[in-house]
Order: sequence, then C-alpha cells, then structure tokens
Amino acid sequence: MRYEYRAVFRLDNKTVISFLKKHNINYDKDEITKLCVLYYYNDDSLFKKIQKMIDKHHVFYQVSTIYSVQEMNDADWFNVRSVWLNDYPYPKDEYERLVYGIEKKTQCLCNKKQVGDFAMKREIKWGKQRYFCSMNWIHDELFVNQEVVEQLRNSGLKGFHFRDVNIKSMRSETVSQLVVEEYLKQDLDLKKTAIKKLATCRICGNKKVIGSGREQYYFKDAFKDLAVDIVKSKTVYGDGALAIRETYINQKFYTFLKDNKLDKNLVFEPIFFSDL
Repeated sequence: MRYEYRAVFRLDNKTVISFLKKHNINYDKDEITKLCVLYYYNDDSLFKKIQKMIDKHHVFYQVSTIYSVQEMNDADWFNVRSVWLNDYPYPKDEYERLVYGIEKKTQCLCNKKQVGDFAMKREIKWGKQRYFCSMNWIHDELFVNQEVVEQLRNSGLKGFHFRDVNIKSMRSETVSQLVVEEYLKQDLDLKKTAIKKLATCRICGNKKVIGSGREQYYFKDAFKDLAVDIVKSKTVYGDGALAIRETYINQKFYTFLKDNKLDKNLVFEPIFFSDL
C-alpha cells in the first residue's frame, strides 16, 4: 500500500508556490476558484521536505490509502462507501425527526435507530453504470436503483433488506434504501489504527473516531461468528454532529459487485487484522 496526500492552497500563497517551483513539483491550479491542488505520496523522494513545508505553513491536506491488487485479493472484509452524494435528505430541517425520531436540539445521532423512510426532493438521475449513491449528511446509508435491488435479491447474499424511499411524500419508483441488518459487537482496534483524533459527542458524551484516511485494524474475532455478508460498525465516526457507522462487506459480496459490474461510484478499502 501507499499513501496519497492531497493538499489544497490558494493561488496567491506565494511561499508554497515558490517552494514547489524551486523543487520542480507539479500542481493543479484553477483560475476561477483561485485554488491549487497538490498530490504527493509517502514514497516520493521529496516527501519529507514537502510534508515539512505543508505542516509549517498549515496547509490543509487529506490522506487516502492506495491498496495493491494483492491486498484487495487477500482481504476477507472491506469498508465500502459511495463517492456519489446525491442531494440532501428531505425536508432538510426535519429529516432527523421523521427518519430517526430524534429532536436534534436535545438528542444526537450516535445511537440512532431508523423508524421512518428517507425522502428526497426529486428522483435520482441514475444514468449509465450508476447503481449506488449516498446523500449529503447521510454518509452511512446506501441507496440503489431497481436493477441492484433485483440482482441482490437473487444473489444469495445475506444481512440486508430493502426499504422504500419517498420523493417528497410519494414513494419513489426508482430508488430503494439498502438496509444493513446487523452491527459488529467489537470496536476498532484503536491501538493499531492510525486515527486523526477521538472526538466527544457534546450531547451524549460518547467517543467518535475521526479517521486519518489510513488502513483500519480490527481483532480477527470481531468478524468470526457472523452469518451475514454485510454488517455495520459498532464504532461511530465523525466530527461535530456527524455520527457515521461504516458499512463492511465480505469478499463474497465484494466479488459479486465486481463480477456484475455494479461497483462504479463505490470505494472499497480492505480491513486489516491486528492479531495475525
């Protein structure tokens, strides 16, 4: 595996740009937004110099992990998420109460339980080869088109069912929610996993993980007795009001999605085990 760093800075940041030009480092710039983006990697010859400069000048950056083909083939479980965020839950100011039965001023989403259907403002324009999406603010739920519903129902895979989604107050004919039925009983191995920090929910006091973009470690027995192919994390992720429980699928589910070309707009990250 290798780590990809994505740094964003303003076009008028002469100090950073001067450094990059001095070392002949290419970066992308947008004259309209006046923003620049630099991609660099942990195995670059100038990595330490670049990172020192980034830290010194407080440049915002994010880290993601690039996994090898071998690591993907060897993985038993994967974290899966959609990179396509379609619109917002509807109505924006009331979805917590309607979907989770939560009053947002006095209750948090850390232990949320779904009691109502999600709603969107308009039907999704799926287009070609778009099968999964999430919504802004709802990063831990997957919504699918009817082709996916039919294929997954006939797949023999276990651990999920489908729930209706509304377009305003009417049931959608093209969108369903993929509902994951079980949760892990163990948390992430925080001693082995490189996280950014632990946040504390200001309402319930529970700890939430803010990820670093690097690989995640669990103890092997966290997945040992599962009789399902898809499961949600016990660990809660997210800063501020966000409370995300990640979705994990096993190699069987992953292979089904890849073989049936349903994986566009999905990101898969292998889960590693700390007691191997």
